[in-house]
Formats: sequence, C-alpha cells, structure tokens
Amino acid sequence: MFTAQGAGLGTAGVSSNALLMNLFMDVSYGLDGIARRCDPLVGQALGRRELREARTWVRLALMQAFGGAVASSAVFWAFGPELIALLTDIDGVAATAEAALPWLIALPLLAAGAFIFDGVFIGSTQSVVLRNTMLASALLVYAPALLALNGDGNAGLWWALALFFLARSLSLAWVYGRGGLALPAP
Repeated sequence: MFTAQGAGLGTAGVSSNALLMNLFMDVSYGLDGIARRCDPLVGQALGRRELREARTWVRLALMQAFGGAVASSAVFWAFGPELIALLTDIDGVAATAEAALPWLIALPLLAAGAFIFDGVFIGSTQSVVLRNTMLASALLVYAPALLALNGDGNAGLWWALALFFLARSLSLAWVYGRGGLALPAP
C-alpha cells in the first residue's frame, strides 16, 4: 500500500521512499531477529508455567529492541544524508529522500514495540491477538490517516505509516499490559 500510494507522487517520490524503506528494512531485520529469538523463549517459559520468566524475556527483548532502535535512529540522524548519497546520485531523489529523513529517524522507535510483541504473541501462540491488532491498526489508523493526509503528499504517506507502527506497538503493549500473556491451560 505504501509503495502503491508513493507511486502517485512521481518518480522522485517513489524512488526516495524505496531508498528509505530499504534502510528501514535493515533495521527491521535486526528488530525481527530479536523478536524471533524472544518467541521460543517466551513459549518455553509459558510451557513450563513460568510466567515471571516469560515476562523477563519480554522485558529483555524490549530493552534490546529499543536500544537498537535508538542506535539506528541516531545513525540515521547523524549520517542520513551520507547514507542517501551512497544509495543514489540522482539529485531529485536524494533531495526528496532527505526531506523525508525525519520519518526514517522516527520509524525504528515507533516500530520496535510492534516487532517485539509480534514475537511475544507468536511464542505464546496467540495469533488471534496479532490478527486483531493488525486489522485494527490498518483499518482504524492507517487507512483513515492515509485518506485524511492524502493532500499532504509524501509527508502524509509517512505520517500514515508512522501512525500505523505506533498503533501496532501501542495496541500490542496494551494487550500485554492487560494480562495478555497468560499461562496455557493445564
């Protein structure tokens, strides 16, 4: 959806967004790696009926993820234009990417919780939580934001994506905080 909407912004817009999304994908692989390591640890702890241990794994994974997100955002903040210059020498694409760079700086921080809680709820075999929060975030946050911010061009597109990741992170954290991580039935 993000790429399809970005295509309507012209060649420089879609190209710069692809460039920035590739940088974000590098971060997402790291966050997903932490989540993928967390999910069996949480699942095993719950299987042993050790809720406290499971919560410890969640806390450690969140600390690692947010540490990595802060570091990634700092790298994008400090070296964003240089990274963009390594990936393109087309002036219009580079300028458009640099204009959207603040979104790339914010995205790891907004998305870290979503990645980790995905792993947590996969490990606890609660895929229904993932489905419901994904649908709610997409239908109640991303789609309306995309429609409301459509006139804001590329900034509106990035706003919608940022709000989507924030909604995913917050909705999953809310479910977790309300006791969403429970011991399986004996």
